[in-house]
Amino acid sequence: FFFVIIFYGGYPTIRARAYLEWNYLEHTKSKRDNYADMVNLYPALSDCSAFLISLAKHEEAKYNFFREEELLRQSVSYSSTKELYYALGQCYERLNNFTAALKCYSLIQSAMPGLMKPRYLKVILYYKIGDRNKFIKEADEALSFNPKKYNQQVVEMKRDIKRKLESYYNQ
Repeated sequence: FFFVIIFYGGYPTIRARAYLEWNYLEHTKSKRDNYADMVNLYPALSDCSAFLISLAKHEEAKYNFFREEELLRQSVSYSSTKELYYALGQCYERLNNFTAALKCYSLIQSAMPGLMKPRYLKVILYYKIGDRNKFIKEADEALSFNPKKYNQQVVEMKRDIKRKLESYYNQ
């Protein structure tokens, strides 16, 4: 009976301490210094999406994109926010896995059709890889799209798409 109380009482305590330590590391130390300490917290926080994303950002900064991908894919199994899929798509781009990146952006676009950002990221990806036909098609669709929320970010995205279209036509 005593073992059961310690077992159930111990894990939440360990996890709470790990959360506190992670919060401390994120807000007090420099980002380079706290990576090794964060890795030590992994066993207690391996199912916490926010922690995994934070750790993945450290891997990105170290140019360890395969480990970043692994952490982001693990995080997707616990949480499926659009920001997570944006990060995963951009990670796939860094790994030159453009098909997987497009799938991430398309998933967000189909799940949340009122957003401009997934359309923008697809346009930019087609521009980067040099797929002229798909770039022009997606760019025209994105420019004619009226998002649910029309804000300054949307204006900037559309302006960037127009600049890229103009540069493509001027080549």
